[in-house]
Amino acid sequence: MKFGAKTEIVLNIDAGECRARMENIDICIADLDDCILPGNSRLFLVAYLLKHFIRDISLPNLKNLSRIICRSAVYFFKLCYIRLIKQSNLGTTGLFIKILNDVPRKVLLSVLEKNNIAGHNKKNASRSLALLPKKAHVGIISYSLDVIIDSMRNAMISEGKSIIDFYYANKTGFYSRSGVLYCSGGLSGREIRCPKDKLECL
Repeated sequence: MKFGAKTEIVLNIDAGECRARMENIDICIADLDDCILPGNSRLFLVAYLLKHFIRDISLPNLKNLSRIICRSAVYFFKLCYIRLIKQSNLGTTGLFIKILNDVPRKVLLSVLEKNNIAGHNKKNASRSLALLPKKAHVGIISYSLDVIIDSMRNAMISEGKSIIDFYYANKTGFYSRSGVLYCSGGLSGREIRCPKDKLECL
């Protein structure tokens, strides 16, 4: 099955056979980055945060803005080193999460909800998943962050419930200060950073 520019769904097999195959699906696992979503979901989050802090100028937000810009630059150069010099294709969420250090949890959730990251999904991605039989369990296994996929689940609704039944992703670490949760700049638990890690999630 592939998507065409003019036709919504183009089939390489007979439509009846396709329906029969889909009716036998019990579980469907998808990736998020460059699969459901065109691009890297974590970069979407950084863009949302930058927009938020620029629009709502205050001393705390200026501090967060300058931190995110500086940390993003450090992340970019370290990523170039990892990809070009070390020639490693391992996931870098453990490195990326440092960009979010000290950002309030409520801000992370707010910018994700306000910007509706699921609205950037590839054309027909949500609809294709919704076409699966009701007995099928749809899941996501991703190098991304749990807060991002939680937001996706809340937005990808069909017939009154989320299309996504379950997911495995990197867990965002938080710490509490004066009753407010902030991103710790680290992950909570083991990092998912290679295909083997994804297989172990299954």
